Amino acid sequence: NIRRFDETQLHARNLNGDGHDSRPYSERTKSRLVLCRESGGGSKLKERRGGVENREEFRQGVEQFNAEKFFDAHESWEAIWLKAAEPDKAFLQGITQVTAAFHHHAQGNRTGAESLLQKGLRKLEEFPANYRGVNLEKLRKELRKWATALGEEKYRPTMKKPRIGWARKGKG
Repeated sequence: NIRRFDETQLHARNLNGDGHDSRPYSERTKSRLVLCRESGGGSKLKERRGGVENREEFRQGVEQFNAEKFFDAHESWEAIWLKAAEPDKAFLQGITQVTAAFHHHAQGNRTGAESLLQKGLRKLEEFPANYRGVNLEKLRKELRKWATALGEEKYRPTMKKPRIGWARKGKG
């Protein structure tokens, strides 16, 4: 038996007395579950897969990012982000900020690059290792190196730019 919950019902289960969801963001995103399999011993929730909507536009943004066409990737993802619902909205905002950071870097704006990279990375840290088909942990590892480098006095502007890789099937 599969029972459908609307997201309001799921959200209401996690509110504290003042109506605020007090769980960390990463836990709140797990409440975006919409199907529940009923079994004799309890329930097992199945996660709604992120990235079904606007899949081709998202893939285009990945290709643009990997080709170091950061402005174009930013525009592709921003168009999706503006219409997205959570948790995709936060993910897309994070990845868009990262992309804007590398655009700033290409324009010689180290301060803007550092600030946006840190903001975007903070958002991306809230998601699982593989999200929306992206090997997010590998990307975050590369972004952390960049964030450290941008904050150092001996900054090397010739560092290799990160690339977005796809998660292997069966992961996340």
